Amino acid sequence: MKSKEKFNTKVLARNFGNFSTRMLLTIVFFSLIGLVIIYISYDLAENDVKYYVIREIGKGILITSLISGVIKWYLQREFTKELNLIKEIKDDNLSMSLLSIEKSVDKQTKQITDYSLSLGAMLSSGVTRFYKNRGEAGEDINSAMQEALKSAEGTIKIVGISLNDFTRDEVHVLHEAWNKVQDYVNKEIETNSNVNVQALVLDPLSKGGYLRSNAEKQEDTSPRLTYDVKKAIGDFRELEVKSEGNDKVNFEARLYRTSPILYMVWTNNVAFVQQYYFRPKHQADVNIPVLKYVPKTGDYEFKIHKELEFHFNWLWDSASISIKDYIDSNSRGTFEALKKARIENIYYDSAESRKRIISLIQDTQEVLCLKGISLHSYFHRNNLTQAIINACKRGVKVNVLLIDPHSEQANIRSYRELKFNDETISYDEFKSNAELISEQRLYIDTTSSIRNIKILKKELKKHNCDDNLRLKLYRSAPEAFLLITDESLIIEQYHYGKIGVNDEKIVLGKDVPIFEYNKSKNKVSKVEDPYRIYRDHFYFVRDHFSNPPE
Repeated sequence: MKSKEKFNTKVLARNFGNFSTRMLLTIVFFSLIGLVIIYISYDLAENDVKYYVIREIGKGILITSLISGVIKWYLQREFTKELNLIKEIKDDNLSMSLLSIEKSVDKQTKQITDYSLSLGAMLSSGVTRFYKNRGEAGEDINSAMQEALKSAEGTIKIVGISLNDFTRDEVHVLHEAWNKVQDYVNKEIETNSNVNVQALVLDPLSKGGYLRSNAEKQEDTSPRLTYDVKKAIGDFRELEVKSEGNDKVNFEARLYRTSPILYMVWTNNVAFVQQYYFRPKHQADVNIPVLKYVPKTGDYEFKIHKELEFHFNWLWDSASISIKDYIDSNSRGTFEALKKARIENIYYDSAESRKRIISLIQDTQEVLCLKGISLHSYFHRNNLTQAIINACKRGVKVNVLLIDPHSEQANIRSYRELKFNDETISYDEFKSNAELISEQRLYIDTTSSIRNIKILKKELKKHNCDDNLRLKLYRSAPEAFLLITDESLIIEQYHYGKIGVNDEKIVLGKDVPIFEYNKSKNKVSKVEDPYRIYRDHFYFVRDHFSNPPE
């Protein structure tokens, strides 16, 4: 019944079309009548009122018929336009409905396809379950650990940041699993199994520990990483010592020095993994999914359970230290000291350090200090020389210290280089032979640099900046090469040692790392500022143990 009452444009158009035909015939009929009446009464109406009235009636009938026709034509046209509009709207709505249905079907099909592909990837990788967070996975982790403790050859590998969810009762079910481990190690539970438990926690003094702790300081007023890790280290060391008397259950713990990558509990039968990322504050159980992996056998492209074992073992063997070394031997690594000293770069490749030195010289605007033996590579027309010339031209005060080639310290260094080729000569014989001294590489290179610097000063005088290049010759010990700029310092330690001697002409140097220090922004802490210490050293030598060349 309802379908018949629906608005149907086709029926309406047909009915209106029939109505139009009837109306047109009626108009034509009455128009003819009006014309006939006018025609018959037209001449008689001039003399007879009766025929005049009849003629006017005929006019009225004709006019009415014509006006009705015009109105009818207008209405027909407007109706047709409205009818077409209604049809277009219906067609558009139908198209939109079909398009919407098509999009919805495509979206649902894609979702189903994605779910299917995800499920396939999970199965091929050995993922059997997702957990909302570590707390939700706690029961299964507990069961897996207890199963490993009871198995004939049980292995448990745990890696985290502090693992305080095990050692403290923050996640009760995980703490329960840890208590079980302690009971086995302490022999409170006797077993005939051979169980090996390994734990890795983050070294709080490593760069990874520093970055993680600093990230949490962004929104956490009292970051707890260092405290938590130190507490765990103490607990683990105590358990290690107790484990030494247990020939069935072995427990070891180490501190890894990479950035924290993942939390993992691994046994022979299962692995639980949660991704780590840097967070602005510490949270006990953030909703980061935990994935459960099981071993895959056969021809599978991904055997993640096996690769996770490799990941753990690689950290254990290559990127960690024992807790015994950390506590008993006070092993602290390098990062903490590098950070305090503001060591920005270390180079063992002189070509790489040269690029850095040029960059530092180009950037400095006020200070450039150079101290070396001959500084042969700086003053023999190359890109280093040009960088120094440009610095002088832009107003930088360039202070250069070369060793005095006639000094005792120069003789000692030259003698050491000579001994590589002549083992028989004594130092007393060498220093009394002025001609032999002048033939040595140190003397030749140093005197050559002195001449070149004097030439450079003449060139700089043309630009009114020759006073910006200042040279002195020092007679103190040649302890290190120094380059000091506004914000950085490069140092290469000097020495008399040499190994792997094969060349005919042996010179000392370029055999140890080159360090770059940054200037501390905190002017109060001058004690822990190698930049200022070495700068003070440079000016002390310049002011008290050096003279201008003759």
